[in-house]
Amino acid sequence: MRLPRADQLQTWHVDVAGVCALVALAAVTYWGVIGPTFERRDRHDKEVGELRDEEGKARRLQAALRTSDASLAGVQRAIAARRLALEPASRLNERLSRLTDLAGHAGVQVDMIEPGKEQAGPMYTSVPIRLSGRGSYGQVVRLLVDLRRQMPDGAVDEVTLVAPPSATAPVATFSIGLTWHAAPPEAPVARK
Repeated sequence: MRLPRADQLQTWHVDVAGVCALVALAAVTYWGVIGPTFERRDRHDKEVGELRDEEGKARRLQAALRTSDASLAGVQRAIAARRLALEPASRLNERLSRLTDLAGHAGVQVDMIEPGKEQAGPMYTSVPIRLSGRGSYGQVVRLLVDLRRQMPDGAVDEVTLVAPPSATAPVATFSIGLTWHAAPPEAPVARK
């Protein structure tokens, strides 16, 4: 084994300093260049993933919007096809007469028919009507069905049917609360 020469032993300081400089340069390069690059790449990958998630969400929302638009168009067509021509509230007596005729056709006996106070609104005028009388359960049901079919501009708000227990006389007293949707009042014409 050969021993190093004296002039070679004195350069180890320089070698250690060079290694330390290389380690310092590598650390500075890692923390200054490579580390931030990795962080930017990770952040970019995360943002790309989030963007893809948001794009998928946007596609799903656009599909839902198209479906909703199609449904809305169908509903609007159905509404236009079933548009009711509302009668003016001034035809209340004719309405009451038609109600009495429907009740007679259903076989019930009308004891009272009483209109309430009109309530004007922007789209229609609501006119409450109370109808009471006597008849069997089947006759009252027939009256309700006829009301729905022949007077679609009205709504049944309340039905009360009371019958004493009796096998021989199946007659009940009834009370029906209706709301007639009449045409809105005409706007007054301004005079000059």
